[in-house]
Amino acid sequence: PAYGNCLVLFPCTCVECSIGHQRCPSISDKNNGNGKETCSWFILHPSGEILSCVTISSVRLPRDNLESTNSSVHEGKLSELDIGERILQLSQCDDLCMVSRTPQFCSVIRAKLNIQAEGNPTSTDGRKCHATYDLQQQYRIDLRSPAMSTQPSYLPIYVACNPTNIAASFSFATCTILNRDLLSGENTVMHRVTLVRDEPIVKKHDFSSWLADISLVEQDRSDRLRLWAAARQSIMPKLTIGFDNRHNCTVTGY
Repeated sequence: PAYGNCLVLFPCTCVECSIGHQRCPSISDKNNGNGKETCSWFILHPSGEILSCVTISSVRLPRDNLESTNSSVHEGKLSELDIGERILQLSQCDDLCMVSRTPQFCSVIRAKLNIQAEGNPTSTDGRKCHATYDLQQQYRIDLRSPAMSTQPSYLPIYVACNPTNIAASFSFATCTILNRDLLSGENTVMHRVTLVRDEPIVKKHDFSSWLADISLVEQDRSDRLRLWAAARQSIMPKLTIGFDNRHNCTVTGY
């Protein structure tokens, strides 16, 4: 399976940083010159000898106000979680929920905030961020069937998420997993996953009647029920005859 994006950047969700993020939503504008915009940013990325660990590290720009962050807390790696397989893709479902894709399965990972912002009389605005995060694997989405089972078995080849599509606080995050059928080798099956608290709800969608192959899927940023895909039709259309009356062939592109 191919690699996808393996970096997830997200702002700190503690009280002080949430206020600062509302004032300066872009990481490039996190300090407006008066030293009072103190939003901390973190990055989720693979690590380890075979890239099987998910790690949270802090992001510090050269112009950051050093007094507004706790250097002893935010220095280096903050949390690390071993998934057990090489990580090929990381995708963000909501603020602190991510999905990691490996060659065999997908894992739903949540970052838990465990230290809130505390007062600091030496900082410019009287407070500074002391937030750290713990990574927890909420559950694993493994679509492989047992060895002697007659049920189809799938391997994930791409994950599509869009954190901006959370409609309300009572709705659950979702993701779409594009899979490869181990028996036929076709990439025409997607699984829509709703990330509820106890156990994910997985719904299968088979497009083999219309499509011969799907190579990429992305969720629409404005409509949480719409999905875009790069695919190839099952019935290939014929090209029209060219000006020299010789170009009569089948379209094979995507």
